[in-house]
Amino acid sequence: MTNRARLAQVEEMIAPLLAELAKLLLIAQDEEIEIRSKDGNLFSLTAKKTLMKSPFDIDGINTQATTQNILEAIKDSRMG
Repeated sequence: MTNRARLAQVEEMIAPLLAELAKLLLIAQDEEIEIRSKDGNLFSLTAKKTLMKSPFDIDGINTQATTQNILEAIKDSRMG
């Protein structure tokens, strides 16, 4: 059996498992899921709520600088 054939066989075997996992992840977006293993261990599956935040999204500061002050500082820095 070629590697490609083995890979296709494995993909065929795990496709139903991946479909079930996808269903569980959809449910976990709204509620906690508990999964108990055969040996009695209990696992919890919940979605983490994260805020989509840009790394450039920073708190501002209060300053007395005006737009004109900033533009002059940039002009001066470009002149050397």
